[in-house]
Order: sequence, then structure tokens, then C-alpha cells
Amino acid sequence: MPEVSLVETKSQRDKILGLLVSARGQWIGLPEIAACAMQYNSRIHELRRLGFVIENKIRVVDGVKHSSFRLVAGTAMRQVAKPHAPENFYRPVRPVQQALFSDRHQDE
Repeated sequence: MPEVSLVETKSQRDKILGLLVSARGQWIGLPEIAACAMQYNSRIHELRRLGFVIENKIRVVDGVKHSSFRLVAGTAMRQVAKPHAPENFYRPVRPVQQALFSDRHQDE
């Protein structure tokens, strides 16, 4: 059997942030960012909510759109804490059974 590593892997958000930081303000093409996360747009949105300033631009070359992103200089130096979810945040939600109509308004 193959040996299983217990080393934590980076989150998709961390991978995108690492890519943007290592670019040092240069533009990163969408294919590179999309290689880090299928839902890259959600991860970039999370980074922006955490205080990182990420710019994006779209160039049209021969009728084809090319998207790029970059981290604005200085924003990576901020101390950013990961959001902490309450203990019961990930607990499955039980569906609530409620009547669709009030008995009070039924025709008699």
C-alpha cells in the first residue's frame, strides 16, 4: 500500500495568494490562477474580503479575452487572521417541518 502523508496541503486560497505574492506586483494570467482552484473567483473574493487589494484586467487579443490579476504592492504585508467559524458552524442543519398554509384561513 502507498504511504499516506499527514502533511497539510495548502488551501486553494493560500495557493492563489502565494502565486500573487511571488509575482511581486506583476500580472498573473488566468490560466495560472485557475490551475490553483476551479472556483478561483470565489477564492479571490475571499482574499479581497480579508483585506488584500487584487486588481484584474481584461485584454482582448484577436477577439479573445485574456484575464489577468495582480496583488497591489504593500497589501501582502498586512497581518491577516484566518476567519474563525463557531464550533457548530459545520454541523449539518436539520430541515424544519412547517405547514405551508395556516389552518386559520381555510375555506369552511
